[in-house]
Amino acid sequence: MENKLDKPLVWRRMKGRLVQNAVLQAIFFAATIFGLIVLALLLSRVIMQAIGWLDGDFLNSFPSRRPEEAGIKSGLVGSLWLMMIVAPVSFILGVGTAIYLEEYARKNRFTALIQTTGVLIIQ
Repeated sequence: MENKLDKPLVWRRMKGRLVQNAVLQAIFFAATIFGLIVLALLLSRVIMQAIGWLDGDFLNSFPSRRPEEAGIKSGLVGSLWLMMIVAPVSFILGVGTAIYLEEYARKNRFTALIQTTGVLIIQ
């Protein structure tokens, strides 16, 4: 069986794709750096404006109608409780699903779709 691969054509197309890859990589890198700079500026401004209000009373007080007495204790405690419940449940369900798909589930299009989607989400 003879080889019908046109090597010069493949090389020309590959060079074009390598150039396109380099250009897009530079654009995406610049966009990421720009986003990180804007995020850093916003966070620094928020921190500089809020540093005077952040104290023990603010962290240990419940919400109030009066701004001077308002705090975030209920929000912090609620977020911690939510994380304490969601983290183990999602870990158990994720590991259980992975074990089931790998060891027990039949190999078909649906399980392949679930595994592919999981890989895309992780990356």
